[in-house]
Amino acid sequence: MESFADVQGLDLAAETQKLSFPVSRQKLVTHSGVKSDRDIAINKDDDEVIGVVRRTHPTVMYSDLLSWLHNELDASQLDYKLRESTLTTSSDFYQEYVFNQPMDTPDGKEICPMILVRGSYVNSPIRIDFGTFRFTCSNGIKIGNVVDRIRVRADIGADFLQSSIRDNLRVSIDKFANVEKLYKKLQDEEVMDPYLRLFLLNEAISTYYKRLVLNQLAEGGVVSLLQDKIKKEDVLQNPDQVYKVQQQMNAWVFYNILTQVATHNARNVNGRTWFYNHISKIFKI
Repeated sequence: MESFADVQGLDLAAETQKLSFPVSRQKLVTHSGVKSDRDIAINKDDDEVIGVVRRTHPTVMYSDLLSWLHNELDASQLDYKLRESTLTTSSDFYQEYVFNQPMDTPDGKEICPMILVRGSYVNSPIRIDFGTFRFTCSNGIKIGNVVDRIRVRADIGADFLQSSIRDNLRVSIDKFANVEKLYKKLQDEEVMDPYLRLFLLNEAISTYYKRLVLNQLAEGGVVSLLQDKIKKEDVLQNPDQVYKVQQQMNAWVFYNILTQVATHNARNVNGRTWFYNHISKIFKI
């Protein structure tokens, strides 16, 4: 079974270098020649526009931000690895760090704490979501869920680089003892239908994801579908006309199905973390 020791951690310096590019700012001028209180952030490597920001919005270089983050992680004395690092099409970055603190789960599959880090030149300079990373399920799915969050407001500027989150990191990691209890509670709930209804009635979640989940449940014989094409209005207003439960599934298994769909079908990393957050709210984790 895969564990923290099997994770091939990415090289911190190399990944930081990949995310390092020069950024400049230009005053935004409208087509009519009127100056505004906003600037245009530009990637100087290719002269591509990153986005529009208020003039007071700080430009914190990713290399400086990640150097600060890595210093905080090291100072927390937590054993960690960088598992994923990517630059998005909007020039934001996304990273996942896993920690060597195995957690007990109802099915004995190893899980460890994880943080999801997002940085931006046009939004919050850094945002850290705390969650869990599931190494390998019986079907090879890797999953995670949000349990806490640290976010730096843009109006603080680069001053946050003088602050510390190492204590917040340790406190948040300690919270995972409570997450273990919540996971075990889900295992004891033999009925998944209340959670399925909360998922289907959530207007923020697209019908696309709802179809994926219902189709997977139908393939497993858990539900039978009463419509050939699942319609948005029926899912939200008359779910009893959409599916019928054929056999019960405990809440822990259903939770893993939802996270599996999020991990493998979200169109980008922002969509993935957004879906994780909604799953956490549904199960109150």
